[in-house]
Amino acid sequence: MSLDRLKRTTARVDIDGRQNGTAFLIDRNHVATALHVLNGRKQVDLVFPEWPIRARTRIGTLAWQDLDDLDIAILELNRECPADIDPMPWVTKPPSASDEWTSWGFPAKVLNGHTMKGTVRDPRLHIERWNLRILQLETPDARDAISGMSGAPCMISGSLVGVLTHQLYRKLTEKRKEIPQPSFNAVYALPISLLFAGPVAPPMFEDEDVGQSFDEMIRMAEMLAPEAKASVLARVLRALDRAGIKSRKRLKLREKIAHRLGAATRLVVHIVWRDGNTEAEALAQTVYRRLTRSSMDDTSPGLRVPTFLHNRPSFLGASESRPIDPARVERSVILLLLDEAMFGDAEWRECHHRIASLSERDVAGVSLLPAAVDGPKWANPFRGLYVFNLSGPEKEYRLLVALEIHLLGVLMRRPTDSEDKKYARIFVSYAVSDGDRFPSAIHDLANTTGKVEVLVDKGQLRPGDHFEKLLKALRDTVFVAFFTASYPGRPWCRREMLEAKRLGLPIVVVDAQDSHVARLFPYGGNVPSVKWRNDDRLAVHQVLEAATFEALRDKYARLLLDDHALQDNSLRSARIVTRAPELLDVVEGGPLSGLASLSSSSVILHPDPPLSEEEQQVLRAAVPNLRVVSPGLALAEAGPLRKAGSGLPMRIALSASPPDVYRPGIGIMHFDDAWLDLIRMLLLGGAYLDFGGDLRPGGLTDLLIQVAEQRSDFEQRGARKKDARSERSTPIRSYLAWPLHFALKDRSISRFVDQVEFLKFPPPSTNATIVTPPSVPPKDSAERYLLARSLTMMRCAVVGNVDSMVVVGGRSTGFFGRYAGVVEEILLAIKRNNPVFVLGGLGGAAAEVGEALLGLTPKRLTAGFQPDCDDERQWVEYYNARIRNEAKADEPAPIDHDAVIQELNRAGKSKPNGPIDFAGLNNGLSADENKLLLTSPSLQDVVPVLMKGLQGLLRLKGSTPTKPR
Repeated sequence: MSLDRLKRTTARVDIDGRQNGTAFLIDRNHVATALHVLNGRKQVDLVFPEWPIRARTRIGTLAWQDLDDLDIAILELNRECPADIDPMPWVTKPPSASDEWTSWGFPAKVLNGHTMKGTVRDPRLHIERWNLRILQLETPDARDAISGMSGAPCMISGSLVGVLTHQLYRKLTEKRKEIPQPSFNAVYALPISLLFAGPVAPPMFEDEDVGQSFDEMIRMAEMLAPEAKASVLARVLRALDRAGIKSRKRLKLREKIAHRLGAATRLVVHIVWRDGNTEAEALAQTVYRRLTRSSMDDTSPGLRVPTFLHNRPSFLGASESRPIDPARVERSVILLLLDEAMFGDAEWRECHHRIASLSERDVAGVSLLPAAVDGPKWANPFRGLYVFNLSGPEKEYRLLVALEIHLLGVLMRRPTDSEDKKYARIFVSYAVSDGDRFPSAIHDLANTTGKVEVLVDKGQLRPGDHFEKLLKALRDTVFVAFFTASYPGRPWCRREMLEAKRLGLPIVVVDAQDSHVARLFPYGGNVPSVKWRNDDRLAVHQVLEAATFEALRDKYARLLLDDHALQDNSLRSARIVTRAPELLDVVEGGPLSGLASLSSSSVILHPDPPLSEEEQQVLRAAVPNLRVVSPGLALAEAGPLRKAGSGLPMRIALSASPPDVYRPGIGIMHFDDAWLDLIRMLLLGGAYLDFGGDLRPGGLTDLLIQVAEQRSDFEQRGARKKDARSERSTPIRSYLAWPLHFALKDRSISRFVDQVEFLKFPPPSTNATIVTPPSVPPKDSAERYLLARSLTMMRCAVVGNVDSMVVVGGRSTGFFGRYAGVVEEILLAIKRNNPVFVLGGLGGAAAEVGEALLGLTPKRLTAGFQPDCDDERQWVEYYNARIRNEAKADEPAPIDHDAVIQELNRAGKSKPNGPIDFAGLNNGLSADENKLLLTSPSLQDVVPVLMKGLQGLLRLKGSTPTKPR
């Protein structure tokens, strides 16, 4: 029976009508084979002889290949396999010598297949050049050339263990010619576990019915945990949940995989352009704001697709440390903004070659979207890829639409050459009395994209059709409603809108009202709105972009919320919606109406920002047992940074300021967003935050206060639910050095009341005569000496009153203290054995400290770099001379930049000849986890590790709020 099933899942690979190898099903849409079977092709024909005649052919498109050049690949089928065909199970446990194995494939000229059998000669043969252990298999068939068996499955005891890839040959000399001949009756198979790095989950994690032994399932899950991409890890977690996990060991395995899923990244966008091209730079920033920031006006984290900006030809070069990491990132998209100057530059041509090479090799992980900003129409550095030109006032919308459609295809895993598939479907709802100008304009523009389908009611109904047919056409669309003065008065328009709401569709309302409206339609809210402008050409581009963005947002947000629910036990059974729920959703006929009939508590998970308490009350009036949460609210309710039992918060010093030197791909927008994400996580997680510096109105400070107010609101809600009297906390402390606190006005203090506590420090203890407070910036060395002493005293107080410190960014030059603020705070924390988490991926002083912790000598921290002018050298000499004469000083040590580097070196390596262990950071994380914090520019990578470290400190010694000393 196993052999019959194996035959039904195995295909012959044909190229140009000629037989060239074998492939086998690994899920209902993919096959695996040996890479060399493809002969460099991206597409091949597949024939399954055991299938019914009319259904046995498929086209296979290369979907993944091993990046280490191992001879294995995955192909995507153009059509799913028949319903009665199931892939063979896998087994990861190595076989034993002398085990019997079986395969079925298509050696030369055997069109309908051939069975091959034998025994295992060596189950773990080490190939040094590949750094891999493979299967050496013995079979009498190997006395002949069996090249067509390449890519065939190797089966032992009814399960797949490997992929046949090689046959051993020797060279015989006949008539002075060397003739290759098969040798030693041996063939070789690569282990099936190599496919774990691809985009496809093993069959046992695909089906609802887990067919293999639970032990094998656990073993495979353990192997997948460090290897697989986010989508595969999510499937593994669902399968483990279906199977049921009760033992502590297996619960820890699930926690390990969930933690890995939290650190994995679904999608990353890299934008590449030439420095100096201001038009391309503006477009890059527009894309960043749309994909990543989205809602920087409030505390919503926005879409948050990690997006990196590169304007140097060093992108992907040896000088950049792996900007694309296939081990952590599932799909990377490179948006290349070409211009004419690039084509005459050898460095940029080489950069284009690296981009093309990577996208061709890592076809499942990296895709390329080239656009010409002002490039020559005839030049194209990428063979086979269409370069579209950007021009006109609507170019930013054209670029966004093209990218959003491309990202949709990537998330849906659809080949870019599939002409018969649309990535987005838009249903246009409008009042007929307004004419056809709205739907016609959208339809005509969408047709130019090739991947967007536009539906209108006229096109969906034929004479005699029932209107219910039109409502069915709404499914799986983005609903775009053109609100005019006529729209609310049309019964069918109202019905379409209500049906779109009931289906939970992504919706865009186009405000095209140009006159007084007697009554606004009450169900047209809670969705994005676009204003129709007089310039129809620009307006139609904006509407199309809003629709494609909503299609992308709906797809991407659902993926992230699914992942979030798998990581949070309290949300495991949550109903996921991609927009904030409203009353219409829970009443009869709405997408969540079934929740009202449930006796137990029901949970709805939606994207941030959290729903207001007022809106929650309206929903609970209809469904009393309803719990509506967003990731931010779930974090606040869980309070992971509070001490178990007492609920007392952890106090964390956040040392963060914009870097003076950024890492490649990073800029000020990345720092702003990282700063916001960090304070959201820390404050909503229940921690108190301490800052060493002033908090002035405007910019990031306003956002900080909004998050603090949001946290207070959550705490008030919790207190009301428990019928307890609540006390408003002050979650933020701002430490102000003398004389900087003189700039703080009473108005500012009153503005921040209940959210920020200001701690003002007196002048430092010094023999120097203080007549008036020094100016800022200081006028001379004497004034700077006093200011530096004061800053050190303030930083000592911060470090002495917190449970841990998180550091990001910071300047390494242009400071007024003894050392750069970030550097001095880290040194003080290390001396006091305070836990420190250094986030160096954005650059700045934190990155320089990271290099020193890794045992290097960062140039920007050396004595030769820091006092880089006569004034600086004189200042250092002045400070060191004065500090030696002080009777008392907070930190009496003189300034010594080289000693700082040596101390950081020792903090990174506790034993002179030992490995890098970061023992001096005292944060409980492993060396690999600390390296990730030091190097990763992505908060998606960093946050799970940082949270693990902070929670580990809580478990180790607990945390209580401390009083200022």
